[in-house]
Amino acid sequence: MQLYWQLVASKLASFSGQERLTGILYGWQVFLRSYGLGVGMGTVRTFSFVTELLSSLGVVGLGLYQGLLRALL
Repeated sequence: MQLYWQLVASKLASFSGQERLTGILYGWQVFLRSYGLGVGMGTVRTFSFVTELLSSLGVVGLGLYQGLLRALL
C-alpha cells in the first residue's frame, strides 16, 4: 500500500499528476461515449495504456490485442 501511495496517489497533488488524471478521465469518457467501440487508432491520447487501448480500439480491439499477445507468447 505504501508503494502505491508513493508511486501513484501522492503524485495526484502535483500539476503533472492532475494533467495525467484529466487525460485518463477523458479516455474513459471517450470509451463510454463510443459505447465501448472505440474511436480509432491515434485519435485519443491519454496517459494510461489501458485507457488508450479502450478509447481507441474498444472492447473488441482490446480482446484482439490480448489474443495477439497470447499468440506471441
